[in-house]
Order: sequence, then structure tokens, then C-alpha cells
Amino acid sequence: ARAGRIIDQMELRGIISGPDGSKPRQVLISKEEWNELKENIPTWRDVFTEADTATKRVLINKLVDRIDVTEEQISIHFCISMDEFCVKCLCI
Repeated sequence: ARAGRIIDQMELRGIISGPDGSKPRQVLISKEEWNELKENIPTWRDVFTEADTATKRVLINKLVDRIDVTEEQISIHFCISMDEFCVKCLCI
């Protein structure tokens, strides 16, 4: 299902052609245009920093795998590496 959504998004953005039966889709942009698109993809940190509070809540729900709470500590397990997400992290 996720792969299908990605393909649909690529088609909507004009990166690939629409379906044509069992034939493979055609790439509609050049390698240079593809590289430019990749360079302009925002990082999670960029998206989070620019987001409003409601969007930040949704992003946190996507980022957090689970939270373990004991009398001694609270452990937050993320779905991604925090090194990829932020330069400095404050641990409480």
C-alpha cells in the first residue's frame, strides 16, 4: 500500500507517467532534474521546525516507536536514528 502511494505521488508530481496496462511507467524528468529534486527534499528536522503544534504531534506519533516507563526512568524508542533527526538532543 505504501509503495502504491509513493508511485501515485511521483505521478502527480510529473516524475513518472501514468499506468499503461502492464507496460512499465516512463520516467518524465532528466537525471539532473531528479538530482535537483533530491537536493531540495527537507529533512525531518526541517519539517518539524517549520511545523505548527498539531503537525508536530502527528510527526512525534510517527517518530516514536514506544515509551517505556519505570520507577527509575522513562525510555523513548524512536523509529529513526536521532543522529539523522537533530544535531543536538536534550536528554531529560
